[in-house]
Amino acid sequence: MGCRQASEPQPVIREIEDAAEEYLKLREKWQNLGEKLTDAKDLLLATMHSHLEKLSVNAEGDRIYSYQDEIVILKPGQDSVKVKHAKTPADEDEKDDE
Repeated sequence: MGCRQASEPQPVIREIEDAAEEYLKLREKWQNLGEKLTDAKDLLLATMHSHLEKLSVNAEGDRIYSYQDEIVILKPGQDSVKVKHAKTPADEDEKDDE
């Protein structure tokens, strides 16, 4: 089975078109989600800054807020905030089982 020559008419391949349309829909959702994620991170950063005096400081000078099993980390001198899952004794037990 050879390749189609450029001078030959292109066949309609509905399967490719359907797959491409599905990809485009998902890509658009991903892009919109990225914008929402950026907005949420900006809100978290601003909220952390507004409560700066209430936050604890770790050995690296990061501002820390902990809740449930999560840790919010604000890096000093940077507009960078991270949310990480806190390690619990159960997490350590699972690691030992591996």
